[in-house]
Order: sequence, then C-alpha cells, then structure tokens
Amino acid sequence: QSPAALENNTERRLWLRDPMVAEWSSPFITKGSLHVECRTFDQPGRWMSDTELAQIRQWLHEVAEESMDSVPTHRVFNVEDDARQVFANRIVSIAFENDQPVGFTCMVYLPFRADTVLHLGLTMIKRSHRGRRIQSP
Repeated sequence: QSPAALENNTERRLWLRDPMVAEWSSPFITKGSLHVECRTFDQPGRWMSDTELAQIRQWLHEVAEESMDSVPTHRVFNVEDDARQVFANRIVSIAFENDQPVGFTCMVYLPFRADTVLHLGLTMIKRSHRGRRIQSP
C-alpha cells in the first residue's frame, strides 16, 4: 500500500499516533571503546520510500545472518510481505559500526484496550559484537 492508503486506514488511525520524530541518530561508545551510531526510525512504513525500506530490510537481514544459524521466518525479513505494511507500526533501531549494521531492535506498536503499547519485539546482535553492551551502553 502507498503511504496515503496507510494513512487512510481508519482502524490504524484510531490507535496509532503520528511519529513525533521520524528519524534520529545517537552516537555512543560501548564497552571496549567501540564507536557505534544508533539510527532509529519511527514507523518508517508510513513515510520512507520503497528503496529506503528495502535498505532497512537488508540491514536487518545482514545482522540476522551473522546472529543465528539461519534467518528467522519473521515478517521483517520476508520479502514476500509488503515492507510498507510490515514497518508501518514499528520502531526500528539499528546499531552501526563503521557504517556496517551490527545489531538492531525492531519494536512494534500494538493496540491494547483504549491505549497503544510498545512491544519490545525482536532484538539481534551479530555474534562478533555480543558482550559489548550495544543494547544498553
């Protein structure tokens, strides 16, 4: 679906707020003096181009390949699932070292009773970067 079609989805508009800040970056130094930049995208399926969404999916896939023996069958990795729909209600934070993705968290907004909750979702760190406090510097 196009961004406009997603915005016209009445059910989603009832519980999902607009991104307060669509994208931001946070540099930090981890255990062992690793210089990392965390790039965060709020609801990228609502505002990013198809090319940018494909790049996010590629970064997540790269981390997953080096985190586990096989890439999980999760929607964020499945190219058969419409990226615009998949990322419309998620916050994606990707950690980079030297412009290479080394970890991510992919949280999801969910309706709960009269509110919206943020499920902490899926987090993966490349094996080579585990134990360096990337997820909690």
